[in-house]
Amino acid sequence: MIKLRATPASLSTNDVKAMILEKGFYGAVGISEENENEFSNGLANDYQALAGGNIILDRTTGLMWQQSGSSDQMNYEAARAYIARLNRDKFAGFADWRLPTLEEAMSLIKPAEYPAMYIAPAFDETQRWIWTADRSSEYPAEIWFAGYYGGYCDSSTSGSEIYVRTCMSSEKTGMI
Repeated sequence: MIKLRATPASLSTNDVKAMILEKGFYGAVGISEENENEFSNGLANDYQALAGGNIILDRTTGLMWQQSGSSDQMNYEAARAYIARLNRDKFAGFADWRLPTLEEAMSLIKPAEYPAMYIAPAFDETQRWIWTADRSSEYPAEIWFAGYYGGYCDSSTSGSEIYVRTCMSSEKTGMI
């Protein structure tokens, strides 16, 4: 199993470029930028649908993901409230849902032909981009997000409207 950073961090653009190369992820920093690792096929994820298809287990990383995530885009504050509601309601039987780190979110990006989604078909395509738990070290008021429509990541202010797809470690659940 490949371990990905689960603790939120403050990341620079250079940190993110290095992470993409080091982990062998597919993707670029910024939608109009050159792909940092264009010849990569991305992480070799091993997905399994669970809980009636509501969650996707990635055996490669040990993460469980919402299959679809939020149906609407929302600002960062609303995203935190959305996650609190998921945990209060024990979505799919669990109360440990959280925003992924950028590293975790980038692990889902796969090569695709534009304008297709750069994420495995196991996931709902509504969530074209998702918030992460990581902040920009260059622009402290900005938070990193992963863009599955285009295969990239970038940062944006917390007032921006972006989708949410939560994850959690499967180790606590005994799934892996």
